[in-house]
Amino acid sequence: RHRMVLLPQHYRCTDFKVGKQGWICLAISITLAVVYESALEIDLVADMFKKFQSSRLFSSKRHQRRMRVSYISDVEGNLEYFTNFVNRSEVLAFDENGNLELSDYSMFVFGGDLFDKGDADIRMARLLINLKKKYPKRCFLLIGNRDANKLRFASELSDDDVENRPLNEIPPIPCVGCKISPKEFIEANAEKGFKNDKITRLKWMLKETLGSEAAFENRRSELSLLGNGTSISDQEVFDSYMESVREGGFVLEYLKLAQIGVILNNTLYIHGGLTPQSCGFIPDVKRFRYFDRSTGDVVVNSVDEVPGRILPKGSTVSSWISELNEFAKECIRDYIESPMWSYSQGYWRRGGEALMAYQSTPATQGRGVVVPTFLNHGEVIPFSEEMVSYLLKDGISRVVVGHKPVADSPLVIREEGKIEIIMADTSYSDPEATDNRGMAVAEVLLEENGETTIHGVLCDGKEYRYTTPSIESKKAKTLIGQKTPDGYWIKAAMDGDTYYLVKTEGRKVSKKYVKRILLSKA
Repeated sequence: RHRMVLLPQHYRCTDFKVGKQGWICLAISITLAVVYESALEIDLVADMFKKFQSSRLFSSKRHQRRMRVSYISDVEGNLEYFTNFVNRSEVLAFDENGNLELSDYSMFVFGGDLFDKGDADIRMARLLINLKKKYPKRCFLLIGNRDANKLRFASELSDDDVENRPLNEIPPIPCVGCKISPKEFIEANAEKGFKNDKITRLKWMLKETLGSEAAFENRRSELSLLGNGTSISDQEVFDSYMESVREGGFVLEYLKLAQIGVILNNTLYIHGGLTPQSCGFIPDVKRFRYFDRSTGDVVVNSVDEVPGRILPKGSTVSSWISELNEFAKECIRDYIESPMWSYSQGYWRRGGEALMAYQSTPATQGRGVVVPTFLNHGEVIPFSEEMVSYLLKDGISRVVVGHKPVADSPLVIREEGKIEIIMADTSYSDPEATDNRGMAVAEVLLEENGETTIHGVLCDGKEYRYTTPSIESKKAKTLIGQKTPDGYWIKAAMDGDTYYLVKTEGRKVSKKYVKRILLSKA
């Protein structure tokens, strides 16, 4: 009897309901193992359970373990936040060496935007790259705008663009919301000793075009930490950024392993969102451009001008996502082959330009999935029947995204019997916290049967956990994901039959806790 403990935990008899034949075979093997104390028979018993798990001897599938997916997005270089996530995760864990491990019967999807605002870009990249390599079939990394836009560094910080190009000729880049040219940036920071060199140009790019003013000093801090406290010069910080987008660099390595979208069971995972114009559209790798090098402005003015092709009518979402992922890979190959500017056919372009353009709202004109969002000023953009039909026809009833901050807990939007949207970017949870996150952290767990479990901590320290039924279930009705008459979203179920509600008006966020009975009456 003492040898029976050698059976793997998940092959114990109590875990499965097996047929009559299975029990007879098992009884014979156990008898032989006990009588002869045979280690061989013990191995045979364990092996038999493994075969039972995938055979018809099981009389009920409900006793088999289901695959679940853990999701998080928009970490943006914040290792402290990610560590809090892992410590609470039911799927991920750190091993004794500080590397990530993925539990059995589970998958992990990182929704994109790995870089920029925190002080751990390098360490975060190493963690996720190593996780992907360890579990290539169960870990999926998505491309966000803060990932793809780093490819700009190679061309825009080259000798040709900084040292050999007259400063007066370099415009601001209104296409990315930048209104200050490098020349104006230098003049405004004259007291800091800024001059027309690559280091100053990088600082201008980070602050004025990438929304990451603190990134330069954050990188210095991380390099110092990784170098055991050594002093890090401006040049070393600059070199780190440039090396990151070269072969072997952590940004390029992440992009090579990442993809634009992934479909698991009934769920589509992308970074930003969908529009009717984006569904089925594949951009042209060679003709799709980010912005005009001479003016910094957008090169298209309508959705019809975006170069690319629409898949034939009747094509599936699966085939579309597959082609988008191949588009991304082709863009990376294009970038590696020729990352610098070149003039051809009457305009300037660079390798990888199409992937940079795909993360830009003005460049895509709504034809992408990286930067669109399902919200506009706190209001849900109505789902078009065309888009919903396109998803449902391929068996997709749930879409999970990040990109758009939704306060301190994920936002669930449900259209009963049709489609469910889960928005999980909590990067702007607590504006009073140094990192705009504070204590807030959340894990989204997606089950094979369509249920979703979301658990975490709000910025006020209160914990929550709730499960929503499958949108396809006959019992799909839930208060989660509904909107009250006074404009509050019902976002989370708390202890004590209480719900957490949030309303956003611009950057103003209003929150309250309400008893279920009062919501039912409303």
